[in-house]
Formats: sequence, structure tokens, C-alpha cells
Amino acid sequence: SSDVCSSDLIGVFLFGFSFRIVEYNEYGLKEAQISEAIVSKEVYNSGRHWLGIGYVFKTFPKTLKFIEFSSNDPKYHIIGSMSSLDHGPVTVRTVDGQIIDVEISFQYKLDKTHLYDLFVAFGDNYHKRFAMAARAELRNVAADFNSTDFFSSRIEVENAMSETLATMLESRFATLAAFQLRHITIPTSLASIIVAIEQQNLEIAMKEEQIITTGIVSNTTILLQSAIADKDQAITEATQLMDNELLIINFDKQEVEMRTNIDTGAIRAEGQ
Repeated sequence: SSDVCSSDLIGVFLFGFSFRIVEYNEYGLKEAQISEAIVSKEVYNSGRHWLGIGYVFKTFPKTLKFIEFSSNDPKYHIIGSMSSLDHGPVTVRTVDGQIIDVEISFQYKLDKTHLYDLFVAFGDNYHKRFAMAARAELRNVAADFNSTDFFSSRIEVENAMSETLATMLESRFATLAAFQLRHITIPTSLASIIVAIEQQNLEIAMKEEQIITTGIVSNTTILLQSAIADKDQAITEATQLMDNELLIINFDKQEVEMRTNIDTGAIRAEGQ
């Protein structure tokens, strides 16, 4: 009976170790504990699952993963003031030959339906491989733009980088969630050129505004002069009309007086 009890205890013990847990923020693939080989493409959601003796979960995050190329990277400050191949801002060469440091961050999410393919292609190093590929793709995108485009057409540059990263991640069984073009560092000589260009644009805008204002004032003056001329003409016409009316009134008055005198003379003659 003791042997039976021992067997039962061992059975219960082994049965308990046949269950494995996937955390609430993870996905899981079934993995052989000794060989570390993935034995099934089935994706397990969070919860307790029966796998059997000798199997565990290879887990993957459900949440967003974050990649940042910036001067906030501690390894970047250890290396020095210029960004290295793997740390710090992305150093790019534009189509006009300028060297620019670009600080970028983005967030991605793994494609649940292709976790097995992801592991076969990249193993546990998918995050590092994504970062290396992203740095290379961003350099290629930057090479299609002039240095001044990073300021005058920043949204266009950002959209091009975002679309390129989205395509890169999709081919690696992930999706781009968000992208940020955070900061651009340029050489002093290029900064002077950009300031001069912006100053010229400002002067052009001021001149255009002045031309518009001058045109408004000129049009207003012409309209005012026209209104004054119309007013003067109206006054002149009204004055002439009034003078004509007065002449008519005076003429009628004289005619009445003459008739009155004639009638008065006639009456006197009859009385004599």
C-alpha cells in the first residue's frame, strides 16, 4: 500500500507540473524544456494550460515594444559625442552630402498569428534584430532628402520614415504602432544656411504683405476719390437744378407783376 501511495503522490506531483501559466500580458508557444524546440504553432493566451511533463511556454509580449535612437541612451554617452553604429541617434548622410544626427523612437507590436514564424526567423533576438534593421532603413530613407528638407519638409520626411518602418516590421511579423521624429542635430555651418533661408522666406513674406497692404490702401484711396468726385458732381447738379428752379420762380413772379400792373392800369382807365 505504501508503494501505491508513493505512486499516487508522484502522479499528483507530475500532474501538477504538467500545467503551465501564461501571464495576462503574454502569449505562449509550447516548448520542449530540454531541447528548447518549439513543438507546436498553436498560440496560447493568458491563463493556466496543461502541456504535459517536460514542456514549458516560450512567451512573447502582448504589449507594445519600444525602440529609441536618442542621446538618452546611456551607452551613447559612454562612447562619446558622436553616435555609434548601435547606440544613440541615427547618423545619416543626406542627398546633398550633409551629416545629420536624427533622434527617433517608435513602438511596435508582435503579430500573434505569426509568433512561430517569428521565432524560427529570429529566435529570442527579434527585438535587437528589429532595431538594427530599423537603423539601416532610416539611413536609406534619409539619403533621399536634402538636409534642408528635414526642416522645411519635416512632415514629409517623418511620413517617409514611418512608412518604411511599417513595411520593414510587417515583413518581420510585427506591426508599427507609432513613430516619432523627435530631434534633429545639424552642423553649425548647415544651421547658418537654414537660418539664412528662413530669414529670406520671412523677408519675402513681409514684402508680399506690404504689397497687399499697399494695394488695399491704393484701392481705398481710389474709391475715396471716386466717392468725393461723385459727391461734388451731385452737389453741382443739385445747385444747377436749384438755380433753374429759382429762375423759373423769378420769371413767373415777374410775369404775375406785369399782369397785375396791366390789370391795374386798365381799371384806372375805365374809372376815368
